[in-house]
Amino acid sequence: MKKDYDYLIVGAGLFGSTFAWHARQAGKRCLVIDRRPHTGGGVHDRLIEGINVHEYGPHIFHTSDEGVWRLACRFVRFNRFRLHVKANYKGRIYSLPFNLNTFREMWGTATPEEARRTPVTVLTREYPAAYVPGGEAYYPVNDERNDKLYARYKALAGRETDVVFGGRLAEYRYYDMDRTMRSAMDAWERECRRKI
Repeated sequence: MKKDYDYLIVGAGLFGSTFAWHARQAGKRCLVIDRRPHTGGGVHDRLIEGINVHEYGPHIFHTSDEGVWRLACRFVRFNRFRLHVKANYKGRIYSLPFNLNTFREMWGTATPEEARRTPVTVLTREYPAAYVPGGEAYYPVNDERNDKLYARYKALAGRETDVVFGGRLAEYRYYDMDRTMRSAMDAWERECRRKI
């Protein structure tokens, strides 16, 4: 029976795309599938009125990994993106991150000591939305129940000999973009050593 592909890659996000690129560079035949109609996963953007708009929320790429940087620069042109975050508090708009000017505008404080005495505490957290069937599986939720479930999946995955599991959901960890790419590059290197 003839194999049409050397690798079936499920997911065209950063991990899948990076792994597929390395496999293709080595002459391997790859089929990459994704439920979305584009590559790039959550970092995909689209052009609206001449402006790149992050389809799934802002992603700011930064890395000190020279190999990842060289690979990323093969495919994307980086611009001088600046993130300007604003907060809407009681109908007024304030610039973030918070600083003494923000405190002065909000509460009339002029010094750090006055700001510390302000009887207002604001706590913010970024957390993933609970997964619902058909929804977006954003990030792993590391709690006792899910960690045990992941350990069971990992044990099952360890028995597979011809499957490479990778990416934030397969490895059940949060990755910055550069770390996702590095993880895929390392997985490809392990795959090459395994095939020798």
